[in-house]
Amino acid sequence: ATHTQARYVLPPVMRRFTAEFPAVEVQIHQGTPGQLVELVVRDAVDLAICTEALGNEPALEAIHCYRWNRCVIAPLGHPLLAAPAITLEGLCEYPVITYVFGFTGRGNFSTAFARQGLRPRVVLSAADTDVIKTYVREGMGIGIIADLAYESNLDADLGRRDLSHLFPWEVTKLAFLRDRYLRGFQRRFIDLFQEASAQLNRRPR
Repeated sequence: ATHTQARYVLPPVMRRFTAEFPAVEVQIHQGTPGQLVELVVRDAVDLAICTEALGNEPALEAIHCYRWNRCVIAPLGHPLLAAPAITLEGLCEYPVITYVFGFTGRGNFSTAFARQGLRPRVVLSAADTDVIKTYVREGMGIGIIADLAYESNLDADLGRRDLSHLFPWEVTKLAFLRDRYLRGFQRRFIDLFQEASAQLNRRPR
């Protein structure tokens, strides 16, 4: 899985799975979407979970799980948080910290600006949402992250504004080898992830 999935989506799934299958050891391998596709195709891992790449590989069976969009975060008191409306032009007024290319919808992020003839001033990019938050806290810029990665209890020092009106919705997928036989506990893991995904799809926007 990518960092966003491993850190923000999988914990409740893992709690339920390990309670049902205490004898099964789960290994989480983090990587880029391209690396995850390669691992599954080589049968080095059972399942892969990410937003990019999985749906483009014919050897894989990819299940669409949940939709997500973006939010902007900034230290409390930042002028952007008080703006009556947030626009792409408004985001370009500030240095931006967001995901590296190939991670968490970065391609669609850049395309949305390019279609308006805009180019955001990205000063730092990272694969890890927690790293993005750290540098937002350091005052290096505003952060644009997956909305599900904002935790109101842990990120109370950061303000948040929804950006779903500016960017296309992304879909996170779970994939496995198309011809692979799945054992009972593997199928149960997929079921639990889909149940968690259904809750994410129902969350308030």
